[in-house]
Amino acid sequence: EVGSVPREFFQERLQLLLASPFQTMVVVEDVDLRPKSRVIACGTLQVEPKFIHECGFCGHLEDVVVDWSMRGKKLGKRMVSKLLDRAREQGCYKVILDCKEHNIGFYTSCGFKVKDAQMSCYFSEVVCKSTSWDTAAARAQADISLGDSLVMTSLRAD
Repeated sequence: EVGSVPREFFQERLQLLLASPFQTMVVVEDVDLRPKSRVIACGTLQVEPKFIHECGFCGHLEDVVVDWSMRGKKLGKRMVSKLLDRAREQGCYKVILDCKEHNIGFYTSCGFKVKDAQMSCYFSEVVCKSTSWDTAAARAQADISLGDSLVMTSLRAD
């Protein structure tokens, strides 16, 4: 669910997402409604640079949704296919996703296999609802001593 998002905030967030080389969004529009076309389906590929697999890339499929009135027209399958093609082009060694159990059949038909378990940790309060990261706060975080000469450090670019 998107919820209520002010237009200005939406535009700022969109620019942040579009600026990321690790994010690809696919959108299907109903252009017959122009000039007020509407989005009827969308999906996102988030590419995660890794150290494992020879510093490979792992793709994460996120937020795949098709409007109820347009389901059954293979739009979701075509969108997932497009995102998988993009993952291959970006050198991903795999693409993973989380889905509800009733969507397993759909993703299986797109070439995915059930593997392992999904875990989530939701926060009751969202601390920051800004369009950009607070890099000053991230840099200010000190190392944490874990004892026995062990120190935990957050690695983050400025």
